[in-house]
Amino acid sequence: SSNVYDGRSLEVDVHNQPLVLLAHGYLGRRFDMCHLAQRLASQGFVCIAPEYPESLAASYETNVDRATINDLLLPQWQGASAYGIVGHSLGCGTALQMDDSWTKVLVAGFAKRRDGTKVEGNMLLLTSMGDGLANRMLQQPDAIPNDMVRLNPDQLPSPLPSRAALVYDGPAAPNHISFLDDADNDCMIQFLSPLLPLAHA
Repeated sequence: SSNVYDGRSLEVDVHNQPLVLLAHGYLGRRFDMCHLAQRLASQGFVCIAPEYPESLAASYETNVDRATINDLLLPQWQGASAYGIVGHSLGCGTALQMDDSWTKVLVAGFAKRRDGTKVEGNMLLLTSMGDGLANRMLQQPDAIPNDMVRLNPDQLPSPLPSRAALVYDGPAAPNHISFLDDADNDCMIQFLSPLLPLAHA
């Protein structure tokens, strides 16, 4: 069985266990991908989900950024057998900042660094044409690097290629927050719904 820690009890032995860092998006929170964390933990992964400063739930007293938080957090987890990061939205930028030894899963985001430098190593992009933000990004040339295999959602190979992109399309394509935990998805809809008429105007 897996254990959940509140951030004050970090005496977890990660030696010879794979580690996954979950990086939430802008205005998100550390629980956004708890459904994924629970599934990964049940498979033997150690999952870390920090609260970043852009979260509506964060209460940082000083001006810190995501890189600072990761730099302070990650040395405690040296000795893991493998390292991976799952980023949602802005969390994709966090994932792309990690060195190329990290496996990167980029959800509802992008697969290129802002400065254009190539991202090496294992990488999976999960995105959707039903997501307005991703849809605009996918219109850019080289939005999906040429060395990434474009996957068909109806016929996924096993094992997956080490560098791949899965782009959902069609009427049932997920939106930007569809990738989040159901409870967080519902909260975001309740919070943002009153703002939709203003956004349309």
